[in-house]
Amino acid sequence: MMYQEVSTRPESLCEGTSGSGQSILVSAEFENKTVDAIASRILVGIGDCTQRVCMDRQVKLSKVTCLFIPSLAPHNASGLPGIILGLSSLGVGKVHIFGPRGLKALVDASRPFCNRQYPELVLREFATKADELPKDAKVDEQGDWILFENADKFFDIRVKPLCVDSGSGDENGEAASVVALSGLISL
Repeated sequence: MMYQEVSTRPESLCEGTSGSGQSILVSAEFENKTVDAIASRILVGIGDCTQRVCMDRQVKLSKVTCLFIPSLAPHNASGLPGIILGLSSLGVGKVHIFGPRGLKALVDASRPFCNRQYPELVLREFATKADELPKDAKVDEQGDWILFENADKFFDIRVKPLCVDSGSGDENGEAASVVALSGLISL
């Protein structure tokens, strides 16, 4: 198989007007566009109506492999059930979802409305800084960012939990609650 060049392209789907929240789609695209130009996609922020906006703009979501939810505020997470249903109807096999404390509860609460077999949801919830790292993650050289190299075959995803409280008497802030995430996506 011949090596193909891949480039990235960010695209703003929703600008946050009309209560929709902000959503950004990051695509890895093959330079040689003879067959399917899109290699992989990551959706950052899933506000209300994100799925509808994608349908209106004819944005194909079948290559989405990761969803990144910076916070559980409605403008960042209210469109999650719709996107999960949309990915299910497209036959997407597996989706990694990165989010702060409460992500699992949000997904569990939406299960009665999102009755589906696919995609398999791999949740990456960051509750405190002291959480045990998943087996496929490692801390980078600076010690602040958690690197996920295998969540997507085209992107490396780095996550930095942002905390708001100092926990219960913990001087290092290891028990502080994670309420938001910062992220870096690179090829």
